[in-house]
Amino acid sequence: GNAVVSISYSHRDTINYQSRAFFRNNRGGTDLRIPTGVYIPGANRPTQEAIDALFSEYGVAPGSVAPNSGLSFNADGTLFSASNGVYNYRGSQGGLLYNAGSQVNNLNTFLTLQSPLKRYNAFGRVTYDLTDAVTAFAQVNYSEYKTKILVEPGNTSLSIPITNAFIPDNLRALLETRPDPTANVQLEKRFQEAGPRVTDRELEVYQVLGGLRGKLDGIDGSWEVYGSHGRTKITETSPGSVLRSSLTALINAPDGGDSLCAGGYNPFGIHPLSEECYN
Repeated sequence: GNAVVSISYSHRDTINYQSRAFFRNNRGGTDLRIPTGVYIPGANRPTQEAIDALFSEYGVAPGSVAPNSGLSFNADGTLFSASNGVYNYRGSQGGLLYNAGSQVNNLNTFLTLQSPLKRYNAFGRVTYDLTDAVTAFAQVNYSEYKTKILVEPGNTSLSIPITNAFIPDNLRALLETRPDPTANVQLEKRFQEAGPRVTDRELEVYQVLGGLRGKLDGIDGSWEVYGSHGRTKITETSPGSVLRSSLTALINAPDGGDSLCAGGYNPFGIHPLSEECYN
């Protein structure tokens, strides 16, 4: 008879996106779904006069900001143009944003180039010749691994009622000059408040097999009979993902969701979120 046993262990650490110069110099995504949120005017745009009046208060020359520009929110509550030229931009707000000149991009601050991994493998096989013509065999496979995938916070397009309590006064003044001032506010938003999207995955699999085999000399053939049993178990959790049903309820509440959870949810900029609203 004979026996073979193999055991292995693998360990791999995380490589962060920002730890490699090639990726660090690639200054983020180029869409407008940034953590501060971006108001997209679409066809129902504020007037040029209203935009010029607001941005002149910030020291921006009239005509610099076009009516179709995406508008976002500085930490002090003022607006900045996030596309078609960047005006009145007052800081990256925690290293999350990058001014590319023509627009503001989301920096890939959470993304990982290599996910961490721990893996255990075991294999064993035994064979034994019961007779010259019959061999018994048994085999066991086992594998277990754990890994974590980390990517940027989720993003989506929000349609927010004009009755939402968190619409900033400066933005509301612009909205009132639209052809349809009662229309919903279209906001592109990356959910920094919910944190990065994480996938924790654990996998465990095993298989046992045993049987007999032998020769059929009369026909120059062979025979084999065996039985096997296996099991695969996968456990996956995804913190940082946002439930659209909960999000819709919050942004459609006239009080901004304060009646649903403490403090409600303010999508206009980056604001602290209560544990109740986070949950």
